[in-house]
Amino acid sequence: MPETRARRKASGLSKTVLELSIGVGAAFGSVVAAGYLGGVPTSEHSKLIAALHHAFVPLGGQTMLTAISFTRLQAIDGATSATTATQKRRPRKCSVAARAGVAQVGPL
Repeated sequence: MPETRARRKASGLSKTVLELSIGVGAAFGSVVAAGYLGGVPTSEHSKLIAALHHAFVPLGGQTMLTAISFTRLQAIDGATSATTATQKRRPRKCSVAARAGVAQVGPL
């Protein structure tokens, strides 16, 4: 499989994983909030706000654990695909006038 085709497939796969992770994160947050809201009546605003504040604690903890997992990444992670993409670019073709340093003026 040519490298550009593989890169496109990898890009599509990473976009899919990103969308899935956003969806799963939103669903997880909803489940946690629903667990803390439980049987709190919607007419009691102060109890609703307190329940949501309590739900933010485990969600914040999950966010911190996720952030800590990113500390395991190394500086070179992901660099190979980025350098491969920039190394494969072809130089831009220039006109003879541009190479000679002559300014080109188009029609007004």
